[in-house]
Amino acid sequence: MEERKKFVIEIGKWRPEVTDLNRFLCNFETRATALKEKGEMKTLELTHCLEGTTLELIQNLSQEEKLGYEAIKLALQQMYRGVLQEAIF
Repeated sequence: MEERKKFVIEIGKWRPEVTDLNRFLCNFETRATALKEKGEMKTLELTHCLEGTTLELIQNLSQEEKLGYEAIKLALQQMYRGVLQEAIF
């Protein structure tokens, strides 16, 4: 039986009210690179760090987008940018 891989990027959940998205993604990508996480595993690691509204956003993406790190990153950036604009105005 094949052993199931555990999540290796121990970065915690992203909370937008506490941590800036770009800072979080920079930290995440640095750890992913150091741990040689790539492709779909990197994407799964990122979704493991999401909860609430951000996780719901990802669940609404197409199956292909759900497996693409850049697609998820772009969706998060667009959502976060919209939240910031609402807060300013």
